[in-house]
Amino acid sequence: MSILKLVNCSKSYIKQNKVIKVFSNLNYSFDCGKFYAIMGDSGSGKSTLINSIVGFVSLDTGSIVVDNILLNNDKSAAKIRMEKVGLVYQNFLLHDNMTALENVMLPTYLNKSFTINSAKKQAIYLLDSIGLKERKNHFPKEMSGGEQQRVAIARALVNNPKIIIADEPTGNLDKKNEQFIFKLLKKLSKDGKCVIVVSHNNAIKKYCDVLIELRDGKIYEYK
Repeated sequence: MSILKLVNCSKSYIKQNKVIKVFSNLNYSFDCGKFYAIMGDSGSGKSTLINSIVGFVSLDTGSIVVDNILLNNDKSAAKIRMEKVGLVYQNFLLHDNMTALENVMLPTYLNKSFTINSAKKQAIYLLDSIGLKERKNHFPKEMSGGEQQRVAIARALVNNPKIIIADEPTGNLDKKNEQFIFKLLKKLSKDGKCVIVVSHNNAIKKYCDVLIELRDGKIYEYK
């Protein structure tokens, strides 16, 4: 089932009075239950594309549909990010003065469907599922990079989104933790999530169901 659709999406920038096309007339559908890897040379538009998908970057033309909802303004984008999409970044972006548990709970503070107790219960469940229940009261500086990234993934999952988007999630990790994160993301896709990962790491090809290459402003798909 398609959960995310790109419809005639184009984006360009103006630099030194020159128009630089990032991508042009992209059309693509992402399905639940699949792990997508987005690869391409530096400057090919990978990060611009995923930032467009979540509404951080405005398209020049075209539209993005998330779970049958048109992403068309800041308000709708914020709601979609809260309810439909979980974001994971290379640098973790954990709050230094919050424990692992508090970091995972953070997105629930804007979600009125959660009480404090239900949010805490969900956060503990997620930390337990990734092997970090005993670290719930630890601060980021007391955890390894791999543990911090796992906390970041748990935080992305706390609102039970249908889509997980990760931008270079293993870029700062050693080989062991890299494998753990890729396997975890693979499991999430098998559990029914749509998992989209931007990566330069060729190891991702072992885990993804669909490889997407961004080249010359176009999408090339390999299965």
